[in-house]
Amino acid sequence: MNEPADVIFEFYRAGAYVKVSAIDTDTMIEVAIVGDPVAGEETLKRVALNKLRYRLSRLSEPQDARGLVA
Repeated sequence: MNEPADVIFEFYRAGAYVKVSAIDTDTMIEVAIVGDPVAGEETLKRVALNKLRYRLSRLSEPQDARGLVA
C-alpha cells in the first residue's frame, strides 16, 4: 500500500519558502514539506510524494497497543 493511485498537491507560498502538501485521495492521508521555491515545482512534488509513500508504507507495519511500530 505504499504507492498512491491519485495524489492532490497543494502549494502555498509564504515569504521565502513554499509549503507543499500531498494528499492520497484513497486514504485521505496528508503529508507536508517546506522547501525553497527555487528548487522548482517538480522537485518539490517529488519530495512530497516520497514522504507520502513513506507514510503509507508505515500503515502496513505491525503496531503495538500505543500505535508504535513493533
